[in-house]
Amino acid sequence: MSSRRSLSIAVHLILALHLGFAGQVEKIVWNVVKLGGKDRANVNVLVALDTLREGKMVGLPTDTVYGFVADATRPRPVQKLYNISGSQYYHQPITIALDELQQVSMYADTDHLDRSMLSQLLPGRVTVVLRRRPGALPHINPSTDLIPIRVPGKKEKIFIRKLTHQLERPLALVGARKVGRPHSIVVDDFEDIRLRAYVVYDGGKLETKKMEGTTVVDLTTSGRYKILWPGCVLSAVLSIMGRYGLEEWTDGPNITVFNPT
Repeated sequence: MSSRRSLSIAVHLILALHLGFAGQVEKIVWNVVKLGGKDRANVNVLVALDTLREGKMVGLPTDTVYGFVADATRPRPVQKLYNISGSQYYHQPITIALDELQQVSMYADTDHLDRSMLSQLLPGRVTVVLRRRPGALPHINPSTDLIPIRVPGKKEKIFIRKLTHQLERPLALVGARKVGRPHSIVVDDFEDIRLRAYVVYDGGKLETKKMEGTTVVDLTTSGRYKILWPGCVLSAVLSIMGRYGLEEWTDGPNITVFNPT
């Protein structure tokens, strides 16, 4: 670990103590911090927010698998997420994680979608691929007008939602793995790339049934859908598509989302 990283983590711990949370911060082993406990959770959120504002990556559990996040409004942190797997993936659109369903239309065109249908997909273990609003996050996926969007889990339970809520800006989100490897459901699964993140939050072992990651669905075209990745809630997504009369777009474009969670 670099001396700069060691010093910065030490500063964060001292800050936590000054905030009155003495004894509530787990010992940091390299760059891994245990999640758990209400008071400790408050400190973890504060440190993670500070880390993201400094343009650094954070590793954390989502409502499916472990992921890496960075401030989506800044080009350099987003570039770091791509660098985990290599420049050959730069053309693949990267996912942004939002705090609320209402924010989706700020970044993507949803005029052709039934609002109630979208509310059954998000928040949840689904990534929807939409067309970007003109001028929205122009440095995100510059080679395409597509933007994959997630609103993970329930805010009161999911660490990543606490971050998007308090940061008040979108997060760029990728799986904590190199492309082609299985999804990570424990921190040890991505030990070889763990130090790419400034700090990793350990939420323990995630549910094995979720290790397939999110179901990724293309909703760019009115009245049609295309499943880009089956994920862990495929049957539920197909049921929703059927209820709202969307037809499967079997001959639609083949889109590969960069390392979705």
